[in-house]
Amino acid sequence: MPLTSASTTAEWAASYEDNADYDVPADIAKCRLFITACRVLKRRMLQGATNPSGSSASDTYEKYEQEEKRAIAWLATNDPDAATAAGSGYVRHSDFSTFRS
Repeated sequence: MPLTSASTTAEWAASYEDNADYDVPADIAKCRLFITACRVLKRRMLQGATNPSGSSASDTYEKYEQEEKRAIAWLATNDPDAATAAGSGYVRHSDFSTFRS
């Protein structure tokens, strides 16, 4: 069953842990689930939800923030759909210096 807003913080923390190894098998779906878990856990921490790891809230928020950024960077590099949507990755500049007036 997919996690929803009705899922508990413990269930989201379990999803975070279950999908933390997304880069080992190079699993794009796991990476997306991991990013979602990071976002939900950060949001719940801001709303005063219980900290699932028991460490200080600011340290845990920063951990989720850094892990989310790392996962987003990995996804941008490894997701062929994202590469296709973004184009070839090369920047093209038009040069009209020889264009007739």
